[in-house]
Amino acid sequence: MPKRTLGYRGFGLTLEVPENIGRVIRRVRRERATPTENLVVAPPPAFEVDTRDRQRRYWSEFVANASRDADAQTSETDADVVSSHPWYHTIDLLDGSVTPGRFDHRRLVPHYGLPADLRGKTALDVGSGDGFWAFELERLGAEVTSLDVETFADVDLPRALHAIFVERPVNLSFRRGFEMAHRRRGSRIKLINEPIYDLDPDEVGTFDFVHAGDILLHLRDPALALQRLRTVTAGECLIADCFDPALDALGVGPGLTRYRGGWDDVTWWTPALSTLVQMVIDAGFADVEVVTTYSLADRGSAHGPWRAVLRARP
Repeated sequence: MPKRTLGYRGFGLTLEVPENIGRVIRRVRRERATPTENLVVAPPPAFEVDTRDRQRRYWSEFVANASRDADAQTSETDADVVSSHPWYHTIDLLDGSVTPGRFDHRRLVPHYGLPADLRGKTALDVGSGDGFWAFELERLGAEVTSLDVETFADVDLPRALHAIFVERPVNLSFRRGFEMAHRRRGSRIKLINEPIYDLDPDEVGTFDFVHAGDILLHLRDPALALQRLRTVTAGECLIADCFDPALDALGVGPGLTRYRGGWDDVTWWTPALSTLVQMVIDAGFADVEVVTTYSLADRGSAHGPWRAVLRARP
């Protein structure tokens, strides 16, 4: 091995050094040097920030109207309440009447990927709303549990919007539509009123079939919600939620999503489909497949957002 002598003020020292020591020293010097020639400083791009003033006015009016409607409903008959309730789901009732829902999922059922028979199985419907999918699971023979929040203040709202509901509480249960349909259909579905974040298998158990429809877009932390779904899924989980096809068209792979902030229709996120699938996998599901994609417009609209139905297994 080559030797090298170092000297300083009369003192000397001879060392054995590797042959490539020169290259090593030069590399270390380069790494320690500040690469100022690679530094680029530029003014930030122009952009605008939404102060949410329009949404604040909308929600303030919503709270005022909802409070007034809730007070008026206390003196209405059951039939009047059914007709005046702001139904999200279109549901067939036993007397032959149909709720005037914002969305009609009935034609979607054959394409949705539900099991053909759930007799003898336990099922959990998460984010039930008025209960369309919970009633479908019951129709297929399952012993069904429905989970959703109870009041508007329990919805996963932006902080400033949540304050509006705290300051002016709305005396209208978020579960009112489900409870009316539950009663009128003679249903035996068990209701649990709590956020999806609180799902705990030690409290509610695990289920042969879990369904979560249109819930992730309304949550500030969809990744945590998917982890909670995984903990209570013993067999199969069917997840239906919105995605943005334009993001996948960019061809950069999973990871892209649009941040919406939770103000407009309580929508927080619209991910790419690849991102949605990756999130389900990262939540701990080992087997994920896309069953179908569909666009369902609400009543009075020509077009609706794209949604995907994912089947996931532990």
